[in-house]
Amino acid sequence: ELVALTVTVENPDAVCCGVLWVEVDGTPMPEHVIALHDDGAIHSVIVRLGRLARTRMNGATADSADGEA
Repeated sequence: ELVALTVTVENPDAVCCGVLWVEVDGTPMPEHVIALHDDGAIHSVIVRLGRLARTRMNGATADSADGEA
């Protein structure tokens, strides 16, 4: 069997690099890795591009997708 993917790439901030999140069939992929399985189904993949904002809290640096800590 084959795997069919419908891939949507969202780039609302018109960035040239950086991935905020990846989702397959409504499930977030924390490591941005898409596992392919030969199940014959059509799967929906959404990739949201964007830059992570670097924020500083109590001397530590943290990443934030929306620029807030």
